[in-house]
Amino acid sequence: MACRGAAQRVYIPADLEDLIWLVRSVSAHEDIHMVGLGSNLLVRDGGVKGVVILLHGVLKKLAIESRTHGCRPAPEDIETAVVYAQVGVAAPKLARYAANHDLVGGEFWAGIPGTVGGAIAMNAGCYGSETWDKLVQVQTLDRQGRLNERLPDDYVTGYRHVALKHAHEEWFIGGWFRLARGDGAASRETIKELLKKRIASQPLNLPNAGSVFRNPPGDFAARLIETCDSRVTASATRRCRKSTPTSSSIWAMPRRPTSSA
Repeated sequence: MACRGAAQRVYIPADLEDLIWLVRSVSAHEDIHMVGLGSNLLVRDGGVKGVVILLHGVLKKLAIESRTHGCRPAPEDIETAVVYAQVGVAAPKLARYAANHDLVGGEFWAGIPGTVGGAIAMNAGCYGSETWDKLVQVQTLDRQGRLNERLPDDYVTGYRHVALKHAHEEWFIGGWFRLARGDGAASRETIKELLKKRIASQPLNLPNAGSVFRNPPGDFAARLIETCDSRVTASATRRCRKSTPTSSSIWAMPRRPTSSA
C-alpha cells in the first residue's frame, strides 16, 4: 500500500524463547501487536502505540510430525500426514513444502501473500479452500508467557474470521495441518497454475490494497459489482492514486489467539 506510520517500539525476537521472555517483560498496560509479513496491514499515519513484534523469518520451524495427542482421528480411508508450521513461515513456502513431500490440498497457500500466522488468524483462503479446513491443532502464547495447545473446537471460525470462544489474550505460535498424501508433481503443477492465475488478475508490481470486498455466501463480490455496472473508471482510479491515504485505524492483533499476516 506504500502508506505507513511509526511504531512506538519494535522488537525482532531471536527465537521462541526470546519471544516468551519479551512478552513476559512488557507491561500489562501496554498493547502488543504481532506482525508477520505485514501484507494485510493498513497502519494509520499517526503510528502505533505499544510494542510491535516482528515474527517473519523468526518462528520458521516447518516439519512433518507424528501427532495424535488431542487431535481428531485421521480419516481411515485416506492416507494423511501432519505438517507443523510456525507463524513466521511464509504461506507459499508451506504450500511448496507440502507438495515437495507428496502432500496435497495445501496448494492454495501459494496464493496467499502472508505468513502462516496471518493465514491462521484470519482463516485466509482462496480458490475454494481455507486454512482452518486443514488445521487440527494450534499452539498459542499467552500474556503470561505460557505456551498452550488448542483445538479447532475452541474457536468460532468463518469466512476470514477466527475468534476464541472464551476470550483470553494470547497469540498464535504455530499450527498442525493434516494433508492427504498424493501426487507431489501434480501438486507443484497446480501451484504454478494458481500463481499464473493470480499474476494475470492482480497488479502485483504496484502498491495495492488487494480485495476490500467480502464474498457473500455462494457468490463473488466481483461478479456482483460487474452486474451492478459499478466498476471503477480509469479517471476515478487516477484521482484515487493522487490522494493521500489517511486511515485512522490499524489492523493488529486482537486480544484473542491470533497473529497478523
